[in-house]
Formats: sequence, structure tokens, C-alpha cells
Amino acid sequence: MEKRVAEPSVTKLKKEVWKLRTSWKIKHFIWQALAGFVTAASSLCDRHCATDRSCIRCGAEEETINHILFECPPALQCWALSDIPSPPGVFPCSSLFTNLDYLLSRAAKQGVPKETVEPFLWIVWFIWKGRNNKLFNGVEVSPLDTLHLALGEANSWKVAQTIPEIEEELVPAR
Repeated sequence: MEKRVAEPSVTKLKKEVWKLRTSWKIKHFIWQALAGFVTAASSLCDRHCATDRSCIRCGAEEETINHILFECPPALQCWALSDIPSPPGVFPCSSLFTNLDYLLSRAAKQGVPKETVEPFLWIVWFIWKGRNNKLFNGVEVSPLDTLHLALGEANSWKVAQTIPEIEEELVPAR
């Protein structure tokens, strides 16, 4: 009988993305990041569309999607300011898969309350938007502002998903 070795599965993680309670654009972005379709300076160079691999925000030698979302100093500061626990050597780390796996499942398994982890989707999204704001508009958004925008948007989305209970009006019988 063949034994199966448990190993990380990007496919499983990509399937989990579609079950998340967030907007479709954020689900799509996270899925694209896992699939390797989100462009960063290094991937543009690999496709011969650019010549500079460095990060526009911090000047790091190579800008990857993991660097943008988890390793760039503004992103690291944003994660440090959030309520999401950052165990040293576990999160954030140099692997996009490991970081997203931690946020999507391992944090909850380690007892981190659901309410604490839920906003991570918007934090990732607003870190990405902050990077693009710097790249395309020359505007630097601070990590604290990024976090406030993300948490505000997460809360607004959550409130918008609740359906208020409406008392049924009694319609008089004819």
C-alpha cells in the first residue's frame, strides 16, 4: 500500500481562497498571488518587460510579491501594528505560501481568534494598493494609514454583509 506524504499544497490553498468571507476582488487578488500572476519588479524582469528588479518602496535588491506583501519595511510595520500575532520565524517569513497558509489556517489552529485574523485580507489588499500608489503616483502611504484604511474597509464590508431583521408588517386581511 502506498503511503502519502503530507506536504504543502498550493492547490488546496487556492481552493480555500474562494471560501473566504471577503469581496471578490480581494479573493481574486489572493488567488492570483498564490498562482504567481501578480506582477512585481522581479517577475517583470523575468518576462523581459523591465530591467530593474529592485523594490520601489525600500530599494531592496529584488521585489517579489512576497517581499511587497510581507517583507518590505512598510509591510512589516503594518503587520507589526496589526493585532495578528507575528511569531518569530513563522510569520512573516520569506515564503508567500507559508505566510498565506499561516493567515488562512494555521493561525486559527494555534488559537488566534477568528475576529483577529479576519481583517488580514484587507491588510494584504491595502499593502498592495499602497505599493501601487507609490509606484504610479509617487505617493507614500504610511503603514499606520494603511492599517487604518484596511481595518475601516474590513469593518465596512462586514457591516454591509449583515442583513437587518425587518419586522414583518401585518397586512390587513380583505
